[in-house]
Amino acid sequence: MEMLSKTEYCQPAIFVTSLGAVEYLRHTKVSEVELCVATAGFSIGEITSLVFANAMSFEDGLRLVKLRASAMQLASETVPSAM
Repeated sequence: MEMLSKTEYCQPAIFVTSLGAVEYLRHTKVSEVELCVATAGFSIGEITSLVFANAMSFEDGLRLVKLRASAMQLASETVPSAM
């Protein structure tokens, strides 16, 4: 669990978990998913939203999330910051 406290691991985990939830909805709420005409997200959710909308493949989305997460992890280790 300690690894998930690091951005480089938690962001890809959030991305995959979010898309797992989408797959669950595709099987349990078929008509609601089919009626969806718009999607949006915040931060990592923006990339998840693009994959959900079929504007980006899962593989490309995961590569982008991993690249973004690594850059953010490096930045957080380089520059003192807090949230």
